[in-house]
This record gives sequence, C-alpha cells and structure tokens, in this order.
Amino acid sequence: MAKKNLTNERIKNRFTSNFALANYAIQVGRGEVLGGKFTTLDELIVEIRKKADSIEDPQIKSSIGIK
Repeated sequence: MAKKNLTNERIKNRFTSNFALANYAIQVGRGEVLGGKFTTLDELIVEIRKKADSIEDPQIKSSIGIK
C-alpha cells in the first residue's frame, strides 16, 4: 500500500521561501472561493501544485517566488 504524502515538502521545494508559498496559496485559495468553488485543504494543495507546475514564464515565476 502506497504511503500518502502528508507533507507539503514537494510543493515547498518549488518556492524560494515559505512566505512565497504562503502568498501563492492565499492567492489560489482566494481565487477558488471567489470562483464559487469550495474545496478541502487536500484539494487546494493539489491545485497549488498543478498551477505552480504549469507556469512557464521565468519572469512570472520570479515575481511569484517559484524556483
């Protein structure tokens, strides 16, 4: 049985600092709520991971704090 990933270590390593991660998580969460989508924390973490991985522009990555 596969062990469930209970930490955000995989996401944390994608950002330059914990503050950059927290700010990005707030932005994504706010967007989800304003869009009428109420999600669980697990779903929000998956969404943060997907959105962070989909950003290609180095200038945007730098401004958000994504490595």
